[in-house]
Amino acid sequence: MKILNLGCGRKQFPDALNVDRCHEVSPDVVWNLDHYPWPFCFHHYDKVIALDIFEHVIDSYAFMEAIWKVLVKDGIVEIRTSYWQSPNSFRDSTHRRFCTLETFDDWDDSTDFGKKYGYQTGKIKFKILKKESSGQELVFILQKMEV
Repeated sequence: MKILNLGCGRKQFPDALNVDRCHEVSPDVVWNLDHYPWPFCFHHYDKVIALDIFEHVIDSYAFMEAIWKVLVKDGIVEIRTSYWQSPNSFRDSTHRRFCTLETFDDWDDSTDFGKKYGYQTGKIKFKILKKESSGQELVFILQKMEV
């Protein structure tokens, strides 16, 4: 299984390509995820891990589109982010957005929000396999859908 670990920081996985913009944490690839296109092969990764990075990126749509592009058909992305009601959401001055359990609904046409506003996501679609609150954090598992 080919795994891409985005914004890894010090949480690096030995079986993944670990990416971070800070060379001090010694990732496999130093890259600012706000710079597109990413230097990774399209349709190459079975799984993308994005722990505690989504709330930091400038453009959430560009970020999700880049993930969609690097995933293989039916590939999985695991996203963890802080819950908007958590003090941790506001404690970090680098957070650009605050997330709810419905944050990714517009990328899934089977949700009410996705049916209504999914056209805004353009050529990328995901199926929400899991969304849960675990205290101060939200965890999402999304599957790439072909458009």
